[in-house]
Amino acid sequence: MSIEISVSPEKYNRLLVEGFDSALGFWFWNIAVLITPYDTGAARSAISLRSNKPRKIRVSYDTFRALHIKFLEEGQGPVKKYKDFIKKDTTEAITEQLVSWIITGNRPAFARSGVRPFVKLKTSKYTPFSKERNLLKQANMNSNVITAKARMQISKIRELEHSGIAQRATGRKVETTTSINYKRNNKNISVLNQIYKDRVSQINK
Repeated sequence: MSIEISVSPEKYNRLLVEGFDSALGFWFWNIAVLITPYDTGAARSAISLRSNKPRKIRVSYDTFRALHIKFLEEGQGPVKKYKDFIKKDTTEAITEQLVSWIITGNRPAFARSGVRPFVKLKTSKYTPFSKERNLLKQANMNSNVITAKARMQISKIRELEHSGIAQRATGRKVETTTSINYKRNNKNISVLNQIYKDRVSQINK
């Protein structure tokens, strides 16, 4: 039993010369978003198309904005059913679409250059995780509910805590790759931001 994949010399040469169709990058980005587990939308909104060039397409998951992506992928914590959703499910779906494009030379049916995935942010219908509840309490927020924006802010706090521990252990400053933008939309988020600022100053001392 075998699987054979072949392309004509003309299609192969065209791929070498022209590279990837830019529509593929946007399609792969949309695939990654659609497969990512959805609760508040924080995880899906943390996915970006970092590179969309003829020789390189890169879809990135920003765990600074959504640390729980890592836990879901590795099957850590209380939610284990999404383990390997990136390594297996997303990779296989993208590979299937890529192979189809290489063989046929046609864009996938839904691939359109410039079409960004739409992500609706909302309040979770589940109870926040224990770490999230602790930080919500510190910010005098309702620890029984969590919004996408609060989850993203908490993710930044937790990532900086991890960076601070790593920095103290190695003696080297750990740089984060994502810039931080504060949005003071309401009093509660502002309080959470203040906790975040305080921890940043502590780590940088």
